[in-house]
Amino acid sequence: MQCTVRRARPNVTLSFIARSVDGDRIITNDTMTMPEGLGYTTVVTTSNVFLYSPLLVLLVCTASSSPGLLKHNYSTVLVENSNKDISHVKAESIYIKRDTTLKLSCSNQNIGYFVWKKSNPPNYEEHEILLHSVFIGGEFTQILADDVVLGDNSSLVIYSSKVKHEGKYMCISGDGRTNGVAVYNVTMIGK
Repeated sequence: MQCTVRRARPNVTLSFIARSVDGDRIITNDTMTMPEGLGYTTVVTTSNVFLYSPLLVLLVCTASSSPGLLKHNYSTVLVENSNKDISHVKAESIYIKRDTTLKLSCSNQNIGYFVWKKSNPPNYEEHEILLHSVFIGGEFTQILADDVVLGDNSSLVIYSSKVKHEGKYMCISGDGRTNGVAVYNVTMIGK
């Protein structure tokens, strides 16, 4: 992962932090500062992204400079480890009538962040991100699908479900120490 601030004057110091329920941990590997025009470009990199959380991590790139110069001094990104095999997680089969409410639970635990994804039949290879949420260091939720709603306890809710909602749903959650995975195979029944 890489974070960059370009043409800053005076110079900006950058660092990567892994944010968890236990607090922030610096995971920066390398920082470079180069003159660029009248300012400086600073680049920070890390390759230890999954050092504390093996599947899903909340990364924060923090910037510091002279007091009061930076209006926004951090940027966050939720990163999933696509190299981690989670195919062994058993999917729960859900059969639901069309035009009824579908509600899928993510986790029974307090979690710091999560991602809901869906893959479609018949091959279930590509995943569409439906929504993601972060509760550590300020609450943020982004819903990317028109017909889904974030329910209580990080659940995914679809009112008036249709055949297009069939598929494999996956919620990956974490808190910076542990990760959880919930998988559902949803099939519509009835007319």
